[in-house]
Amino acid sequence: MSKIKLPEGVTEANINAWKEKFGKVKIITCKCENGKSVEFIIAQPTREILDAWAHHHNNDNIAKARQVLESNCILHGDKTLFEKDVNLQSTVLKKVQEMLTNLEVEEKEL
Repeated sequence: MSKIKLPEGVTEANINAWKEKFGKVKIITCKCENGKSVEFIIAQPTREILDAWAHHHNNDNIAKARQVLESNCILHGDKTLFEKDVNLQSTVLKKVQEMLTNLEVEEKEL
């Protein structure tokens, strides 16, 4: 099905199950400041995940909001690297958020 080389331990069955649950699933490769590249498989947040994220975000609990996205939308990859590299964490979470796309809208002032 996929021509992309999947990370070790990830199967086409995993990808298909994730697509069924989340809709959009992507593999991203991030180049760290130390020059090494790391891969993550990320998913578009579902409505339930967004609701949980918004609840914590609106209550100024940013750490919990970040944890909601990390635990639900980062499907594969070494999240322990985030402890030492906040830029990596920020980049991966930003890519998760970018999976939510704005639809084309036409507006007229009344």
